[in-house]
Amino acid sequence: MKGNLYKNSGGKKAESSNGTVSARPRRSSFGNAFSKWEKRYFSISASDAILRYWKKESDSLAGKPPSGEVKLTGALLTVLEREASFCLETRERILSLRAENDAERSTWVISLLAAGAQDHPLAQHLAAHPAGV
Repeated sequence: MKGNLYKNSGGKKAESSNGTVSARPRRSSFGNAFSKWEKRYFSISASDAILRYWKKESDSLAGKPPSGEVKLTGALLTVLEREASFCLETRERILSLRAENDAERSTWVISLLAAGAQDHPLAQHLAAHPAGV
């Protein structure tokens, strides 16, 4: 599957001196109070179970290296209730993504699961009980 999604800036995890891993705070031009959604071109490679992304489709077509990639095998996929959003979590990062609408999100989720991502074990609980509510 290929197409545009919105990627939330930040999400890389930092390793502390004691070896634990935690998500870094999100940054934007307004500090940590706001997060920035950036449109990116994504492609799922079923042959090696990797989600790759570029700043724009033309970069992919020109053979430029991707801006980033996520190995889908073992990645936890969580569908969020808000704004057609979902996220992929690996040991290295949390990739927050947003589709144009719920139908497009469903198509991406099905493709990601087929390529090796796993449903987050608490996904239904998290959707039913969003943080801060």
